[in-house]
Amino acid sequence: MGWLAQCARLLVSLHGQPVSWITPLGLPVVQPYRRDGQHAVKTLAQTVLLVDNSDKLPVSVTRARTTGRTRRTSATMNSTLRHCFLELYEAPLLEKLLESFELRYPDTDFPPLPPRGDLDIAKVLDADYFFS
Repeated sequence: MGWLAQCARLLVSLHGQPVSWITPLGLPVVQPYRRDGQHAVKTLAQTVLLVDNSDKLPVSVTRARTTGRTRRTSATMNSTLRHCFLELYEAPLLEKLLESFELRYPDTDFPPLPPRGDLDIAKVLDADYFFS
């Protein structure tokens, strides 16, 4: 997460663009977190808050950084999700993300990737809990 936050800070600070990438599934993602464009207008009766959600607002650096048949279906889905999760996370995701950033922003010096941990991701196949 720290590495991603550093990269987001660089991209927004140097290029003023939202952070974007292509997911391993081939879907484009854009995080257009913009600074608040709010203005309070005071009248005699009340204060009205006007909010501007324009794409022309600068990108925010800080925001750029959640029965039996049913059981059989659930068991099948559980197994399928675990295997897909394993296949996805065995791929060099951060390496590919860094490569895409470097291709898109060749004049930017990105921080080195964090060291890889020693978690055996295959243990997800036998874990009591996967996600809720």
